[in-house]
Amino acid sequence: MKTNDSQHQLNDFFSRATREMADDYAQIRKDHSRVDAKVAGNNGELNWINLLKKWLPSNLQYAQNVRILNADGNRTKEIDFVILEPGYPLALAEKNEILSGAVIASFECKLTLRKRDLGDIFEKCENLKSLTKPKATIDPAQDFRGAFPHYVVSHSSEWKSEPVAKIYAELLSSVIRASHPRNLVDGIYVADAGGVECRSVGMPPVFQPVLYPDGKWVPGPDGEPFGSWTDYTVCTMPMWFEADGIRGLVLSLFKLLRGKSLLSDALNSFVARVSHIGGEGHMRHWPLEMFDERTQSWIKNNKG
Repeated sequence: MKTNDSQHQLNDFFSRATREMADDYAQIRKDHSRVDAKVAGNNGELNWINLLKKWLPSNLQYAQNVRILNADGNRTKEIDFVILEPGYPLALAEKNEILSGAVIASFECKLTLRKRDLGDIFEKCENLKSLTKPKATIDPAQDFRGAFPHYVVSHSSEWKSEPVAKIYAELLSSVIRASHPRNLVDGIYVADAGGVECRSVGMPPVFQPVLYPDGKWVPGPDGEPFGSWTDYTVCTMPMWFEADGIRGLVLSLFKLLRGKSLLSDALNSFVARVSHIGGEGHMRHWPLEMFDERTQSWIKNNKG
């Protein structure tokens, strides 16, 4: 199958899923006067869980309205739903407390995303990630990533024009204010609009030669370029895409599962050929001091 054919077929699949989600949203709003807000919210969460069950590998497990328990016995605030590792015992999955090590991804669900929700969303995510952060490691990449990604999903939003641009602006503000990259929301997806994602990547040390005005490098005593090595840093890039939030969410989860070797070979090949990101904007670089002392020592000793 050619890449263009794959993209076209995938677009058809996701368009159908978006229409079904819109129908579910309309039904929930229609029923809203007859059920309380919690029931309506639970129905919205079930819409997303059922959607993901159709798209993701069938051996994954899901748990709704749970708290996550870290290795020290501390509990997070209630999470709308989580995806669990395939081998997590059913007897434990049915409890309202889930062990952190079994979580593949966590989700907060909104029927209609509003600007007033976002501050609370970012605060809850920081609380969640700070309680579930990975144990100290000498690997810098593990130090700036959370134990698992946290996503926000919504059927629709309050914005009638340029919803993705407005959500992106709020996400960018949260990146600027954040104390650590692992505390950021990993993605916000609106079914009928698009979404934004926050990606943090390690930037290894780079040699920067001193240059003459004409662009030629200045030679050192040994005849090699004269210059210095940069420190290891982390760069966070908020990114956006429009039109289809479901496509963005599913492809992000495909890539997450691919990294955990939880996708079939056929699906791995398919995912490698498709993309959904539309653009990126500002970047934030994090200083060496953001790492713990053990990691800082490793970085300094391995620079260059």
